Amino acid sequence: MRRALANALAPWLAGDAPVVLAVSGGPDSTALMHAAAACRAGALFVATVDHGLRPESADEARAVARAAATLG
Repeated sequence: MRRALANALAPWLAGDAPVVLAVSGGPDSTALMHAAAACRAGALFVATVDHGLRPESADEARAVARAAATLG
């Protein structure tokens, strides 16, 4: 499944221009981040926001930062 998603994303992530990916920390955007990292050769930046609207938003933002760092 991960490879199929990466293949679907590949045309959108091709090229040398940097790409910024917004990741909320939910399962869908986290899966998107993993798939994008698997198929992106150029610079991929991940952005997340701790909007402070829910008590767990700070933990989610930290989890996104850790996952992004792990993926490089």
